[in-house]
Amino acid sequence: MKNWLKQFFPKQWRNLFFFNLFLLVFIGLIGSSISLEQNEINNILYQVNQIIPKDINAISIFSNNIIIALIMIIPIIGLLFAIITIYQTGMVFAAMASIENLSGTLVYVVTALTPFFWLEFITYAANITQGIFIFLALLKKQIRNEAIRTIIIIAMSFAFLITGSIIEMFFIE
Repeated sequence: MKNWLKQFFPKQWRNLFFFNLFLLVFIGLIGSSISLEQNEINNILYQVNQIIPKDINAISIFSNNIIIALIMIIPIIGLLFAIITIYQTGMVFAAMASIENLSGTLVYVVTALTPFFWLEFITYAANITQGIFIFLALLKKQIRNEAIRTIIIIAMSFAFLITGSIIEMFFIE
């Protein structure tokens, strides 16, 4: 099993994955630490209420997260999308926390203690990493070399995000 993992996820891939994971968590932390004016808080919360379904369930959470993850695997676009999305998610933490007079950073860090947070962020980091490897393979005209790993990453994304959405529903309920 260990050799199989090393074959499909060589050291370069793993190193970039851990860098991307750290980067995403850090970007979210920065977003959550932003001091917001009341009109910005109201605007962010209004937008969140427009996006989040009224009857939230594991399927709606999974659907949202898998779309995000699949966009993140797109070379270049996915990385930019990830940075913007995770930063904005951090800002949502800041906005939601501020209405309760709490620190957005504190709420973000507490959320980071949950398993669904890590299942989502591991998935996003893996997709971004694979997007970078797809881009490099396109430059070298060796895209076939990335096909199997891309399929593995997408399958992993489905498994992690389904599991994460079920766990997240337990926390919401």
